[in-house]
Amino acid sequence: MLLENCQTIKKQLVHRIAINEVFLTDMKQLSNNSNVIAAQLPKTHMYFNDVENGYYDATLLLQVFRQVSICITHHLYNISYSTKFIFSLDTGCKTVWDKSSLD
Repeated sequence: MLLENCQTIKKQLVHRIAINEVFLTDMKQLSNNSNVIAAQLPKTHMYFNDVENGYYDATLLLQVFRQVSICITHHLYNISYSTKFIFSLDTGCKTVWDKSSLD
C-alpha cells in the first residue's frame, strides 16, 4: 500500500485554520481497528522546531498525534466538523458534544 505525500489532507479534518499547520498527507484504513497515516514534518516551523538541531521537537510530534486522532474520528466515524475535542493527560481524548458534557 502506497501513501501519498504530495499534499496535505483537508485542514477541516484536523481543526486547523492555516494550511501550514496541517502535517498529515494521507490516510488508509487497513481494517476496523487498523489505520495507516502519512505525515510530512517540517524541518523548521514557527511554532514547532523553532531551533534547528537535527531533532524534531516533541511538541511537533504531539501535534501530529493530535491531528491523527481528530482525523480518524471525523473520517472514519463521520463525527461532525463542529465537534470539539479536549485532550488531557488524565482522561485521554474527550469528545465534547455540548457544554453540558463538560460537567
